Amino acid sequence: ARDTALSARLHFTVEKIIFFYPKFCLLKKGIKVPKGYRVDMMRIMFWMVVCSVVMGSFVKEGRVKATTEVSVSESDNTEPFSLICRIYNVAKNPPTNHIDLEEPLRIVQEVDALNTSLVEPKLHNETEQMVNSLEAVKPTVTWEAALSQLSLNQITQKAHKSLEEIEKIKSSESLEKAKADFSQVIFGEDGNESDLCHATVKDVGNRATACGSLGQETKGKSAGKNLVVDFFCLCAMRTTSSEGAKQACGFYVGRIDKHYGWSEKGPWGSSTMWASIKGGCGKHMQQHPKSTAEARHILDQFLKHLKTEGVYRQIECEPWCNKGNNAKVKGSHRKAGMLGTGITVSAGSDFKCDGKEVGREGKKSKNVNPGGVCVYYGPDKWEENIEWVRHFQTALNTLESVNNKTATIQRAIEKLQMLLNRAEEIYETTQVITEIQKPEGLAAFQNASGDLTVHNATRTRSYSHRPNPYFIPAWALFLI
Repeated sequence: ARDTALSARLHFTVEKIIFFYPKFCLLKKGIKVPKGYRVDMMRIMFWMVVCSVVMGSFVKEGRVKATTEVSVSESDNTEPFSLICRIYNVAKNPPTNHIDLEEPLRIVQEVDALNTSLVEPKLHNETEQMVNSLEAVKPTVTWEAALSQLSLNQITQKAHKSLEEIEKIKSSESLEKAKADFSQVIFGEDGNESDLCHATVKDVGNRATACGSLGQETKGKSAGKNLVVDFFCLCAMRTTSSEGAKQACGFYVGRIDKHYGWSEKGPWGSSTMWASIKGGCGKHMQQHPKSTAEARHILDQFLKHLKTEGVYRQIECEPWCNKGNNAKVKGSHRKAGMLGTGITVSAGSDFKCDGKEVGREGKKSKNVNPGGVCVYYGPDKWEENIEWVRHFQTALNTLESVNNKTATIQRAIEKLQMLLNRAEEIYETTQVITEIQKPEGLAAFQNASGDLTVHNATRTRSYSHRPNPYFIPAWALFLI
């Protein structure tokens, strides 16, 4: 009985929600509803969706107006982040023309094997027998075998010469140099992924000093040193998360207070933050660059973005600027040489790339000060001032040279393959001729000829003026 009563009450509650929820939404929007208003299930579903969307939009609009405009907020830096991710993709996966340097050696070894196998010990015995008895083997066998051996010797010499030319190119050394330059683009001089603190972020201290101060037109001391530092300038949270932007690049980079992040004392938890950066870059690295021309285009896009300038917003407070709650956006401006987003409270770009979302001094304070999550490379001469750009261009130049050498090697390998094919044809043709003209081969051929009919014999004689088909490729192949 108790279960039945509970079921009845539950049924009544659900029915009440289903049939009067649309009416509630209409009344909330100020629309009069006729007495006895009821709807069918299709109308119920429709109004439930409408109300959900409307309520959600109000919440979202309120949140955006409250936070995004007057501070650096979620996803403000996704565009500059994607640009540097594309640079990282090139450095991580350089567009090299891969080639198997062991292949030419294997081809030459096969040519050597064919050349050696043509001269068998029994050939010398047959030669001695031919001197004692002219009836053993026709002189043409020795003559053709000698020509075949001469042809294979010439092919072998050409193959070894091509192999020597390939070995002189030494493209592998240049390729290693290009890879070293690309590694320096990512991790800096002597840097490596396994120990970022050793060199990559070594001596990188105060965030504003390292990433840049736009009010003084001062390039960041570590800005452009390597991609890791620039990524941290754009995306890392401050060590105390309440002081700064949390997902400037669209995801968290350093989420646990006092363990990960970057404030005045340098980056904390660099390896963990770098892992977050690589994860965020994943969707921008689905396709690797296919050529050095594509890689140069990516670099040009980055430099053009610096010319079109980064964004900073100017805010003001009413009636005074000592209460953060009174802040509102007065306008937005751009700054050449900057990546990221900044907030200023004056007409000038007097803010620092210190990682603060609106520059508030602590959680409890309401004072509004300039701040930004950004990296500043200086007003001009970026190809000279950005260290990783110089290494990137050097690596591309080296890589182009390597790819040209690789093309030369590929042509040499194709030539070797042609020589091998020719050597195989000569060897196979010589083997067939030798087998036919041996005494047992001639006897077998004569026995088979004796069984021919008169018609077949006549037919054979009618084509007797044509040369043996086995001799045609042999003489053609001897003309090298």
